[in-house]
Amino acid sequence: MQSAIETGVIDLEAVADAIKKERPDVVALQEVDINTGRSGKVNQAAQLALKTGLKSFYFAKAIDHDGGDYGVAILSKYPLSDMKTYRLPMDSATQESPAYWRLR
Repeated sequence: MQSAIETGVIDLEAVADAIKKERPDVVALQEVDINTGRSGKVNQAAQLALKTGLKSFYFAKAIDHDGGDYGVAILSKYPLSDMKTYRLPMDSATQESPAYWRLR
C-alpha cells in the first residue's frame, strides 16, 4: 500500500484507520514529518507504526523542515533490516532521497 500524508497537523488516527482497513503487509508513505512545527512536533512514522500495529518502520529524511525532518517512510508487519538512505544529488526542483530496506 502507498499513501501520502498531507502536510501540517493532520488526523493521524484517520490515516491509521485507513491503513488498518486495507490490512497491508507493507505501507510506503510520502510527505512524512518528524518533529516539525507544522505537524505539532510529532514523529508521524512512529505514531503510525504504533497506531496500525505495523511495528517495523523506517524513515528516510529528504530535507530539514520547520525545525524537524521531512521525507518518506515504510511501515511493515515484517522485520526490516539493512535500512539505508541514499543521498542523491539534488537541485532546487528535486527534493527526494531514495531509501533502501530489506524485509525478512
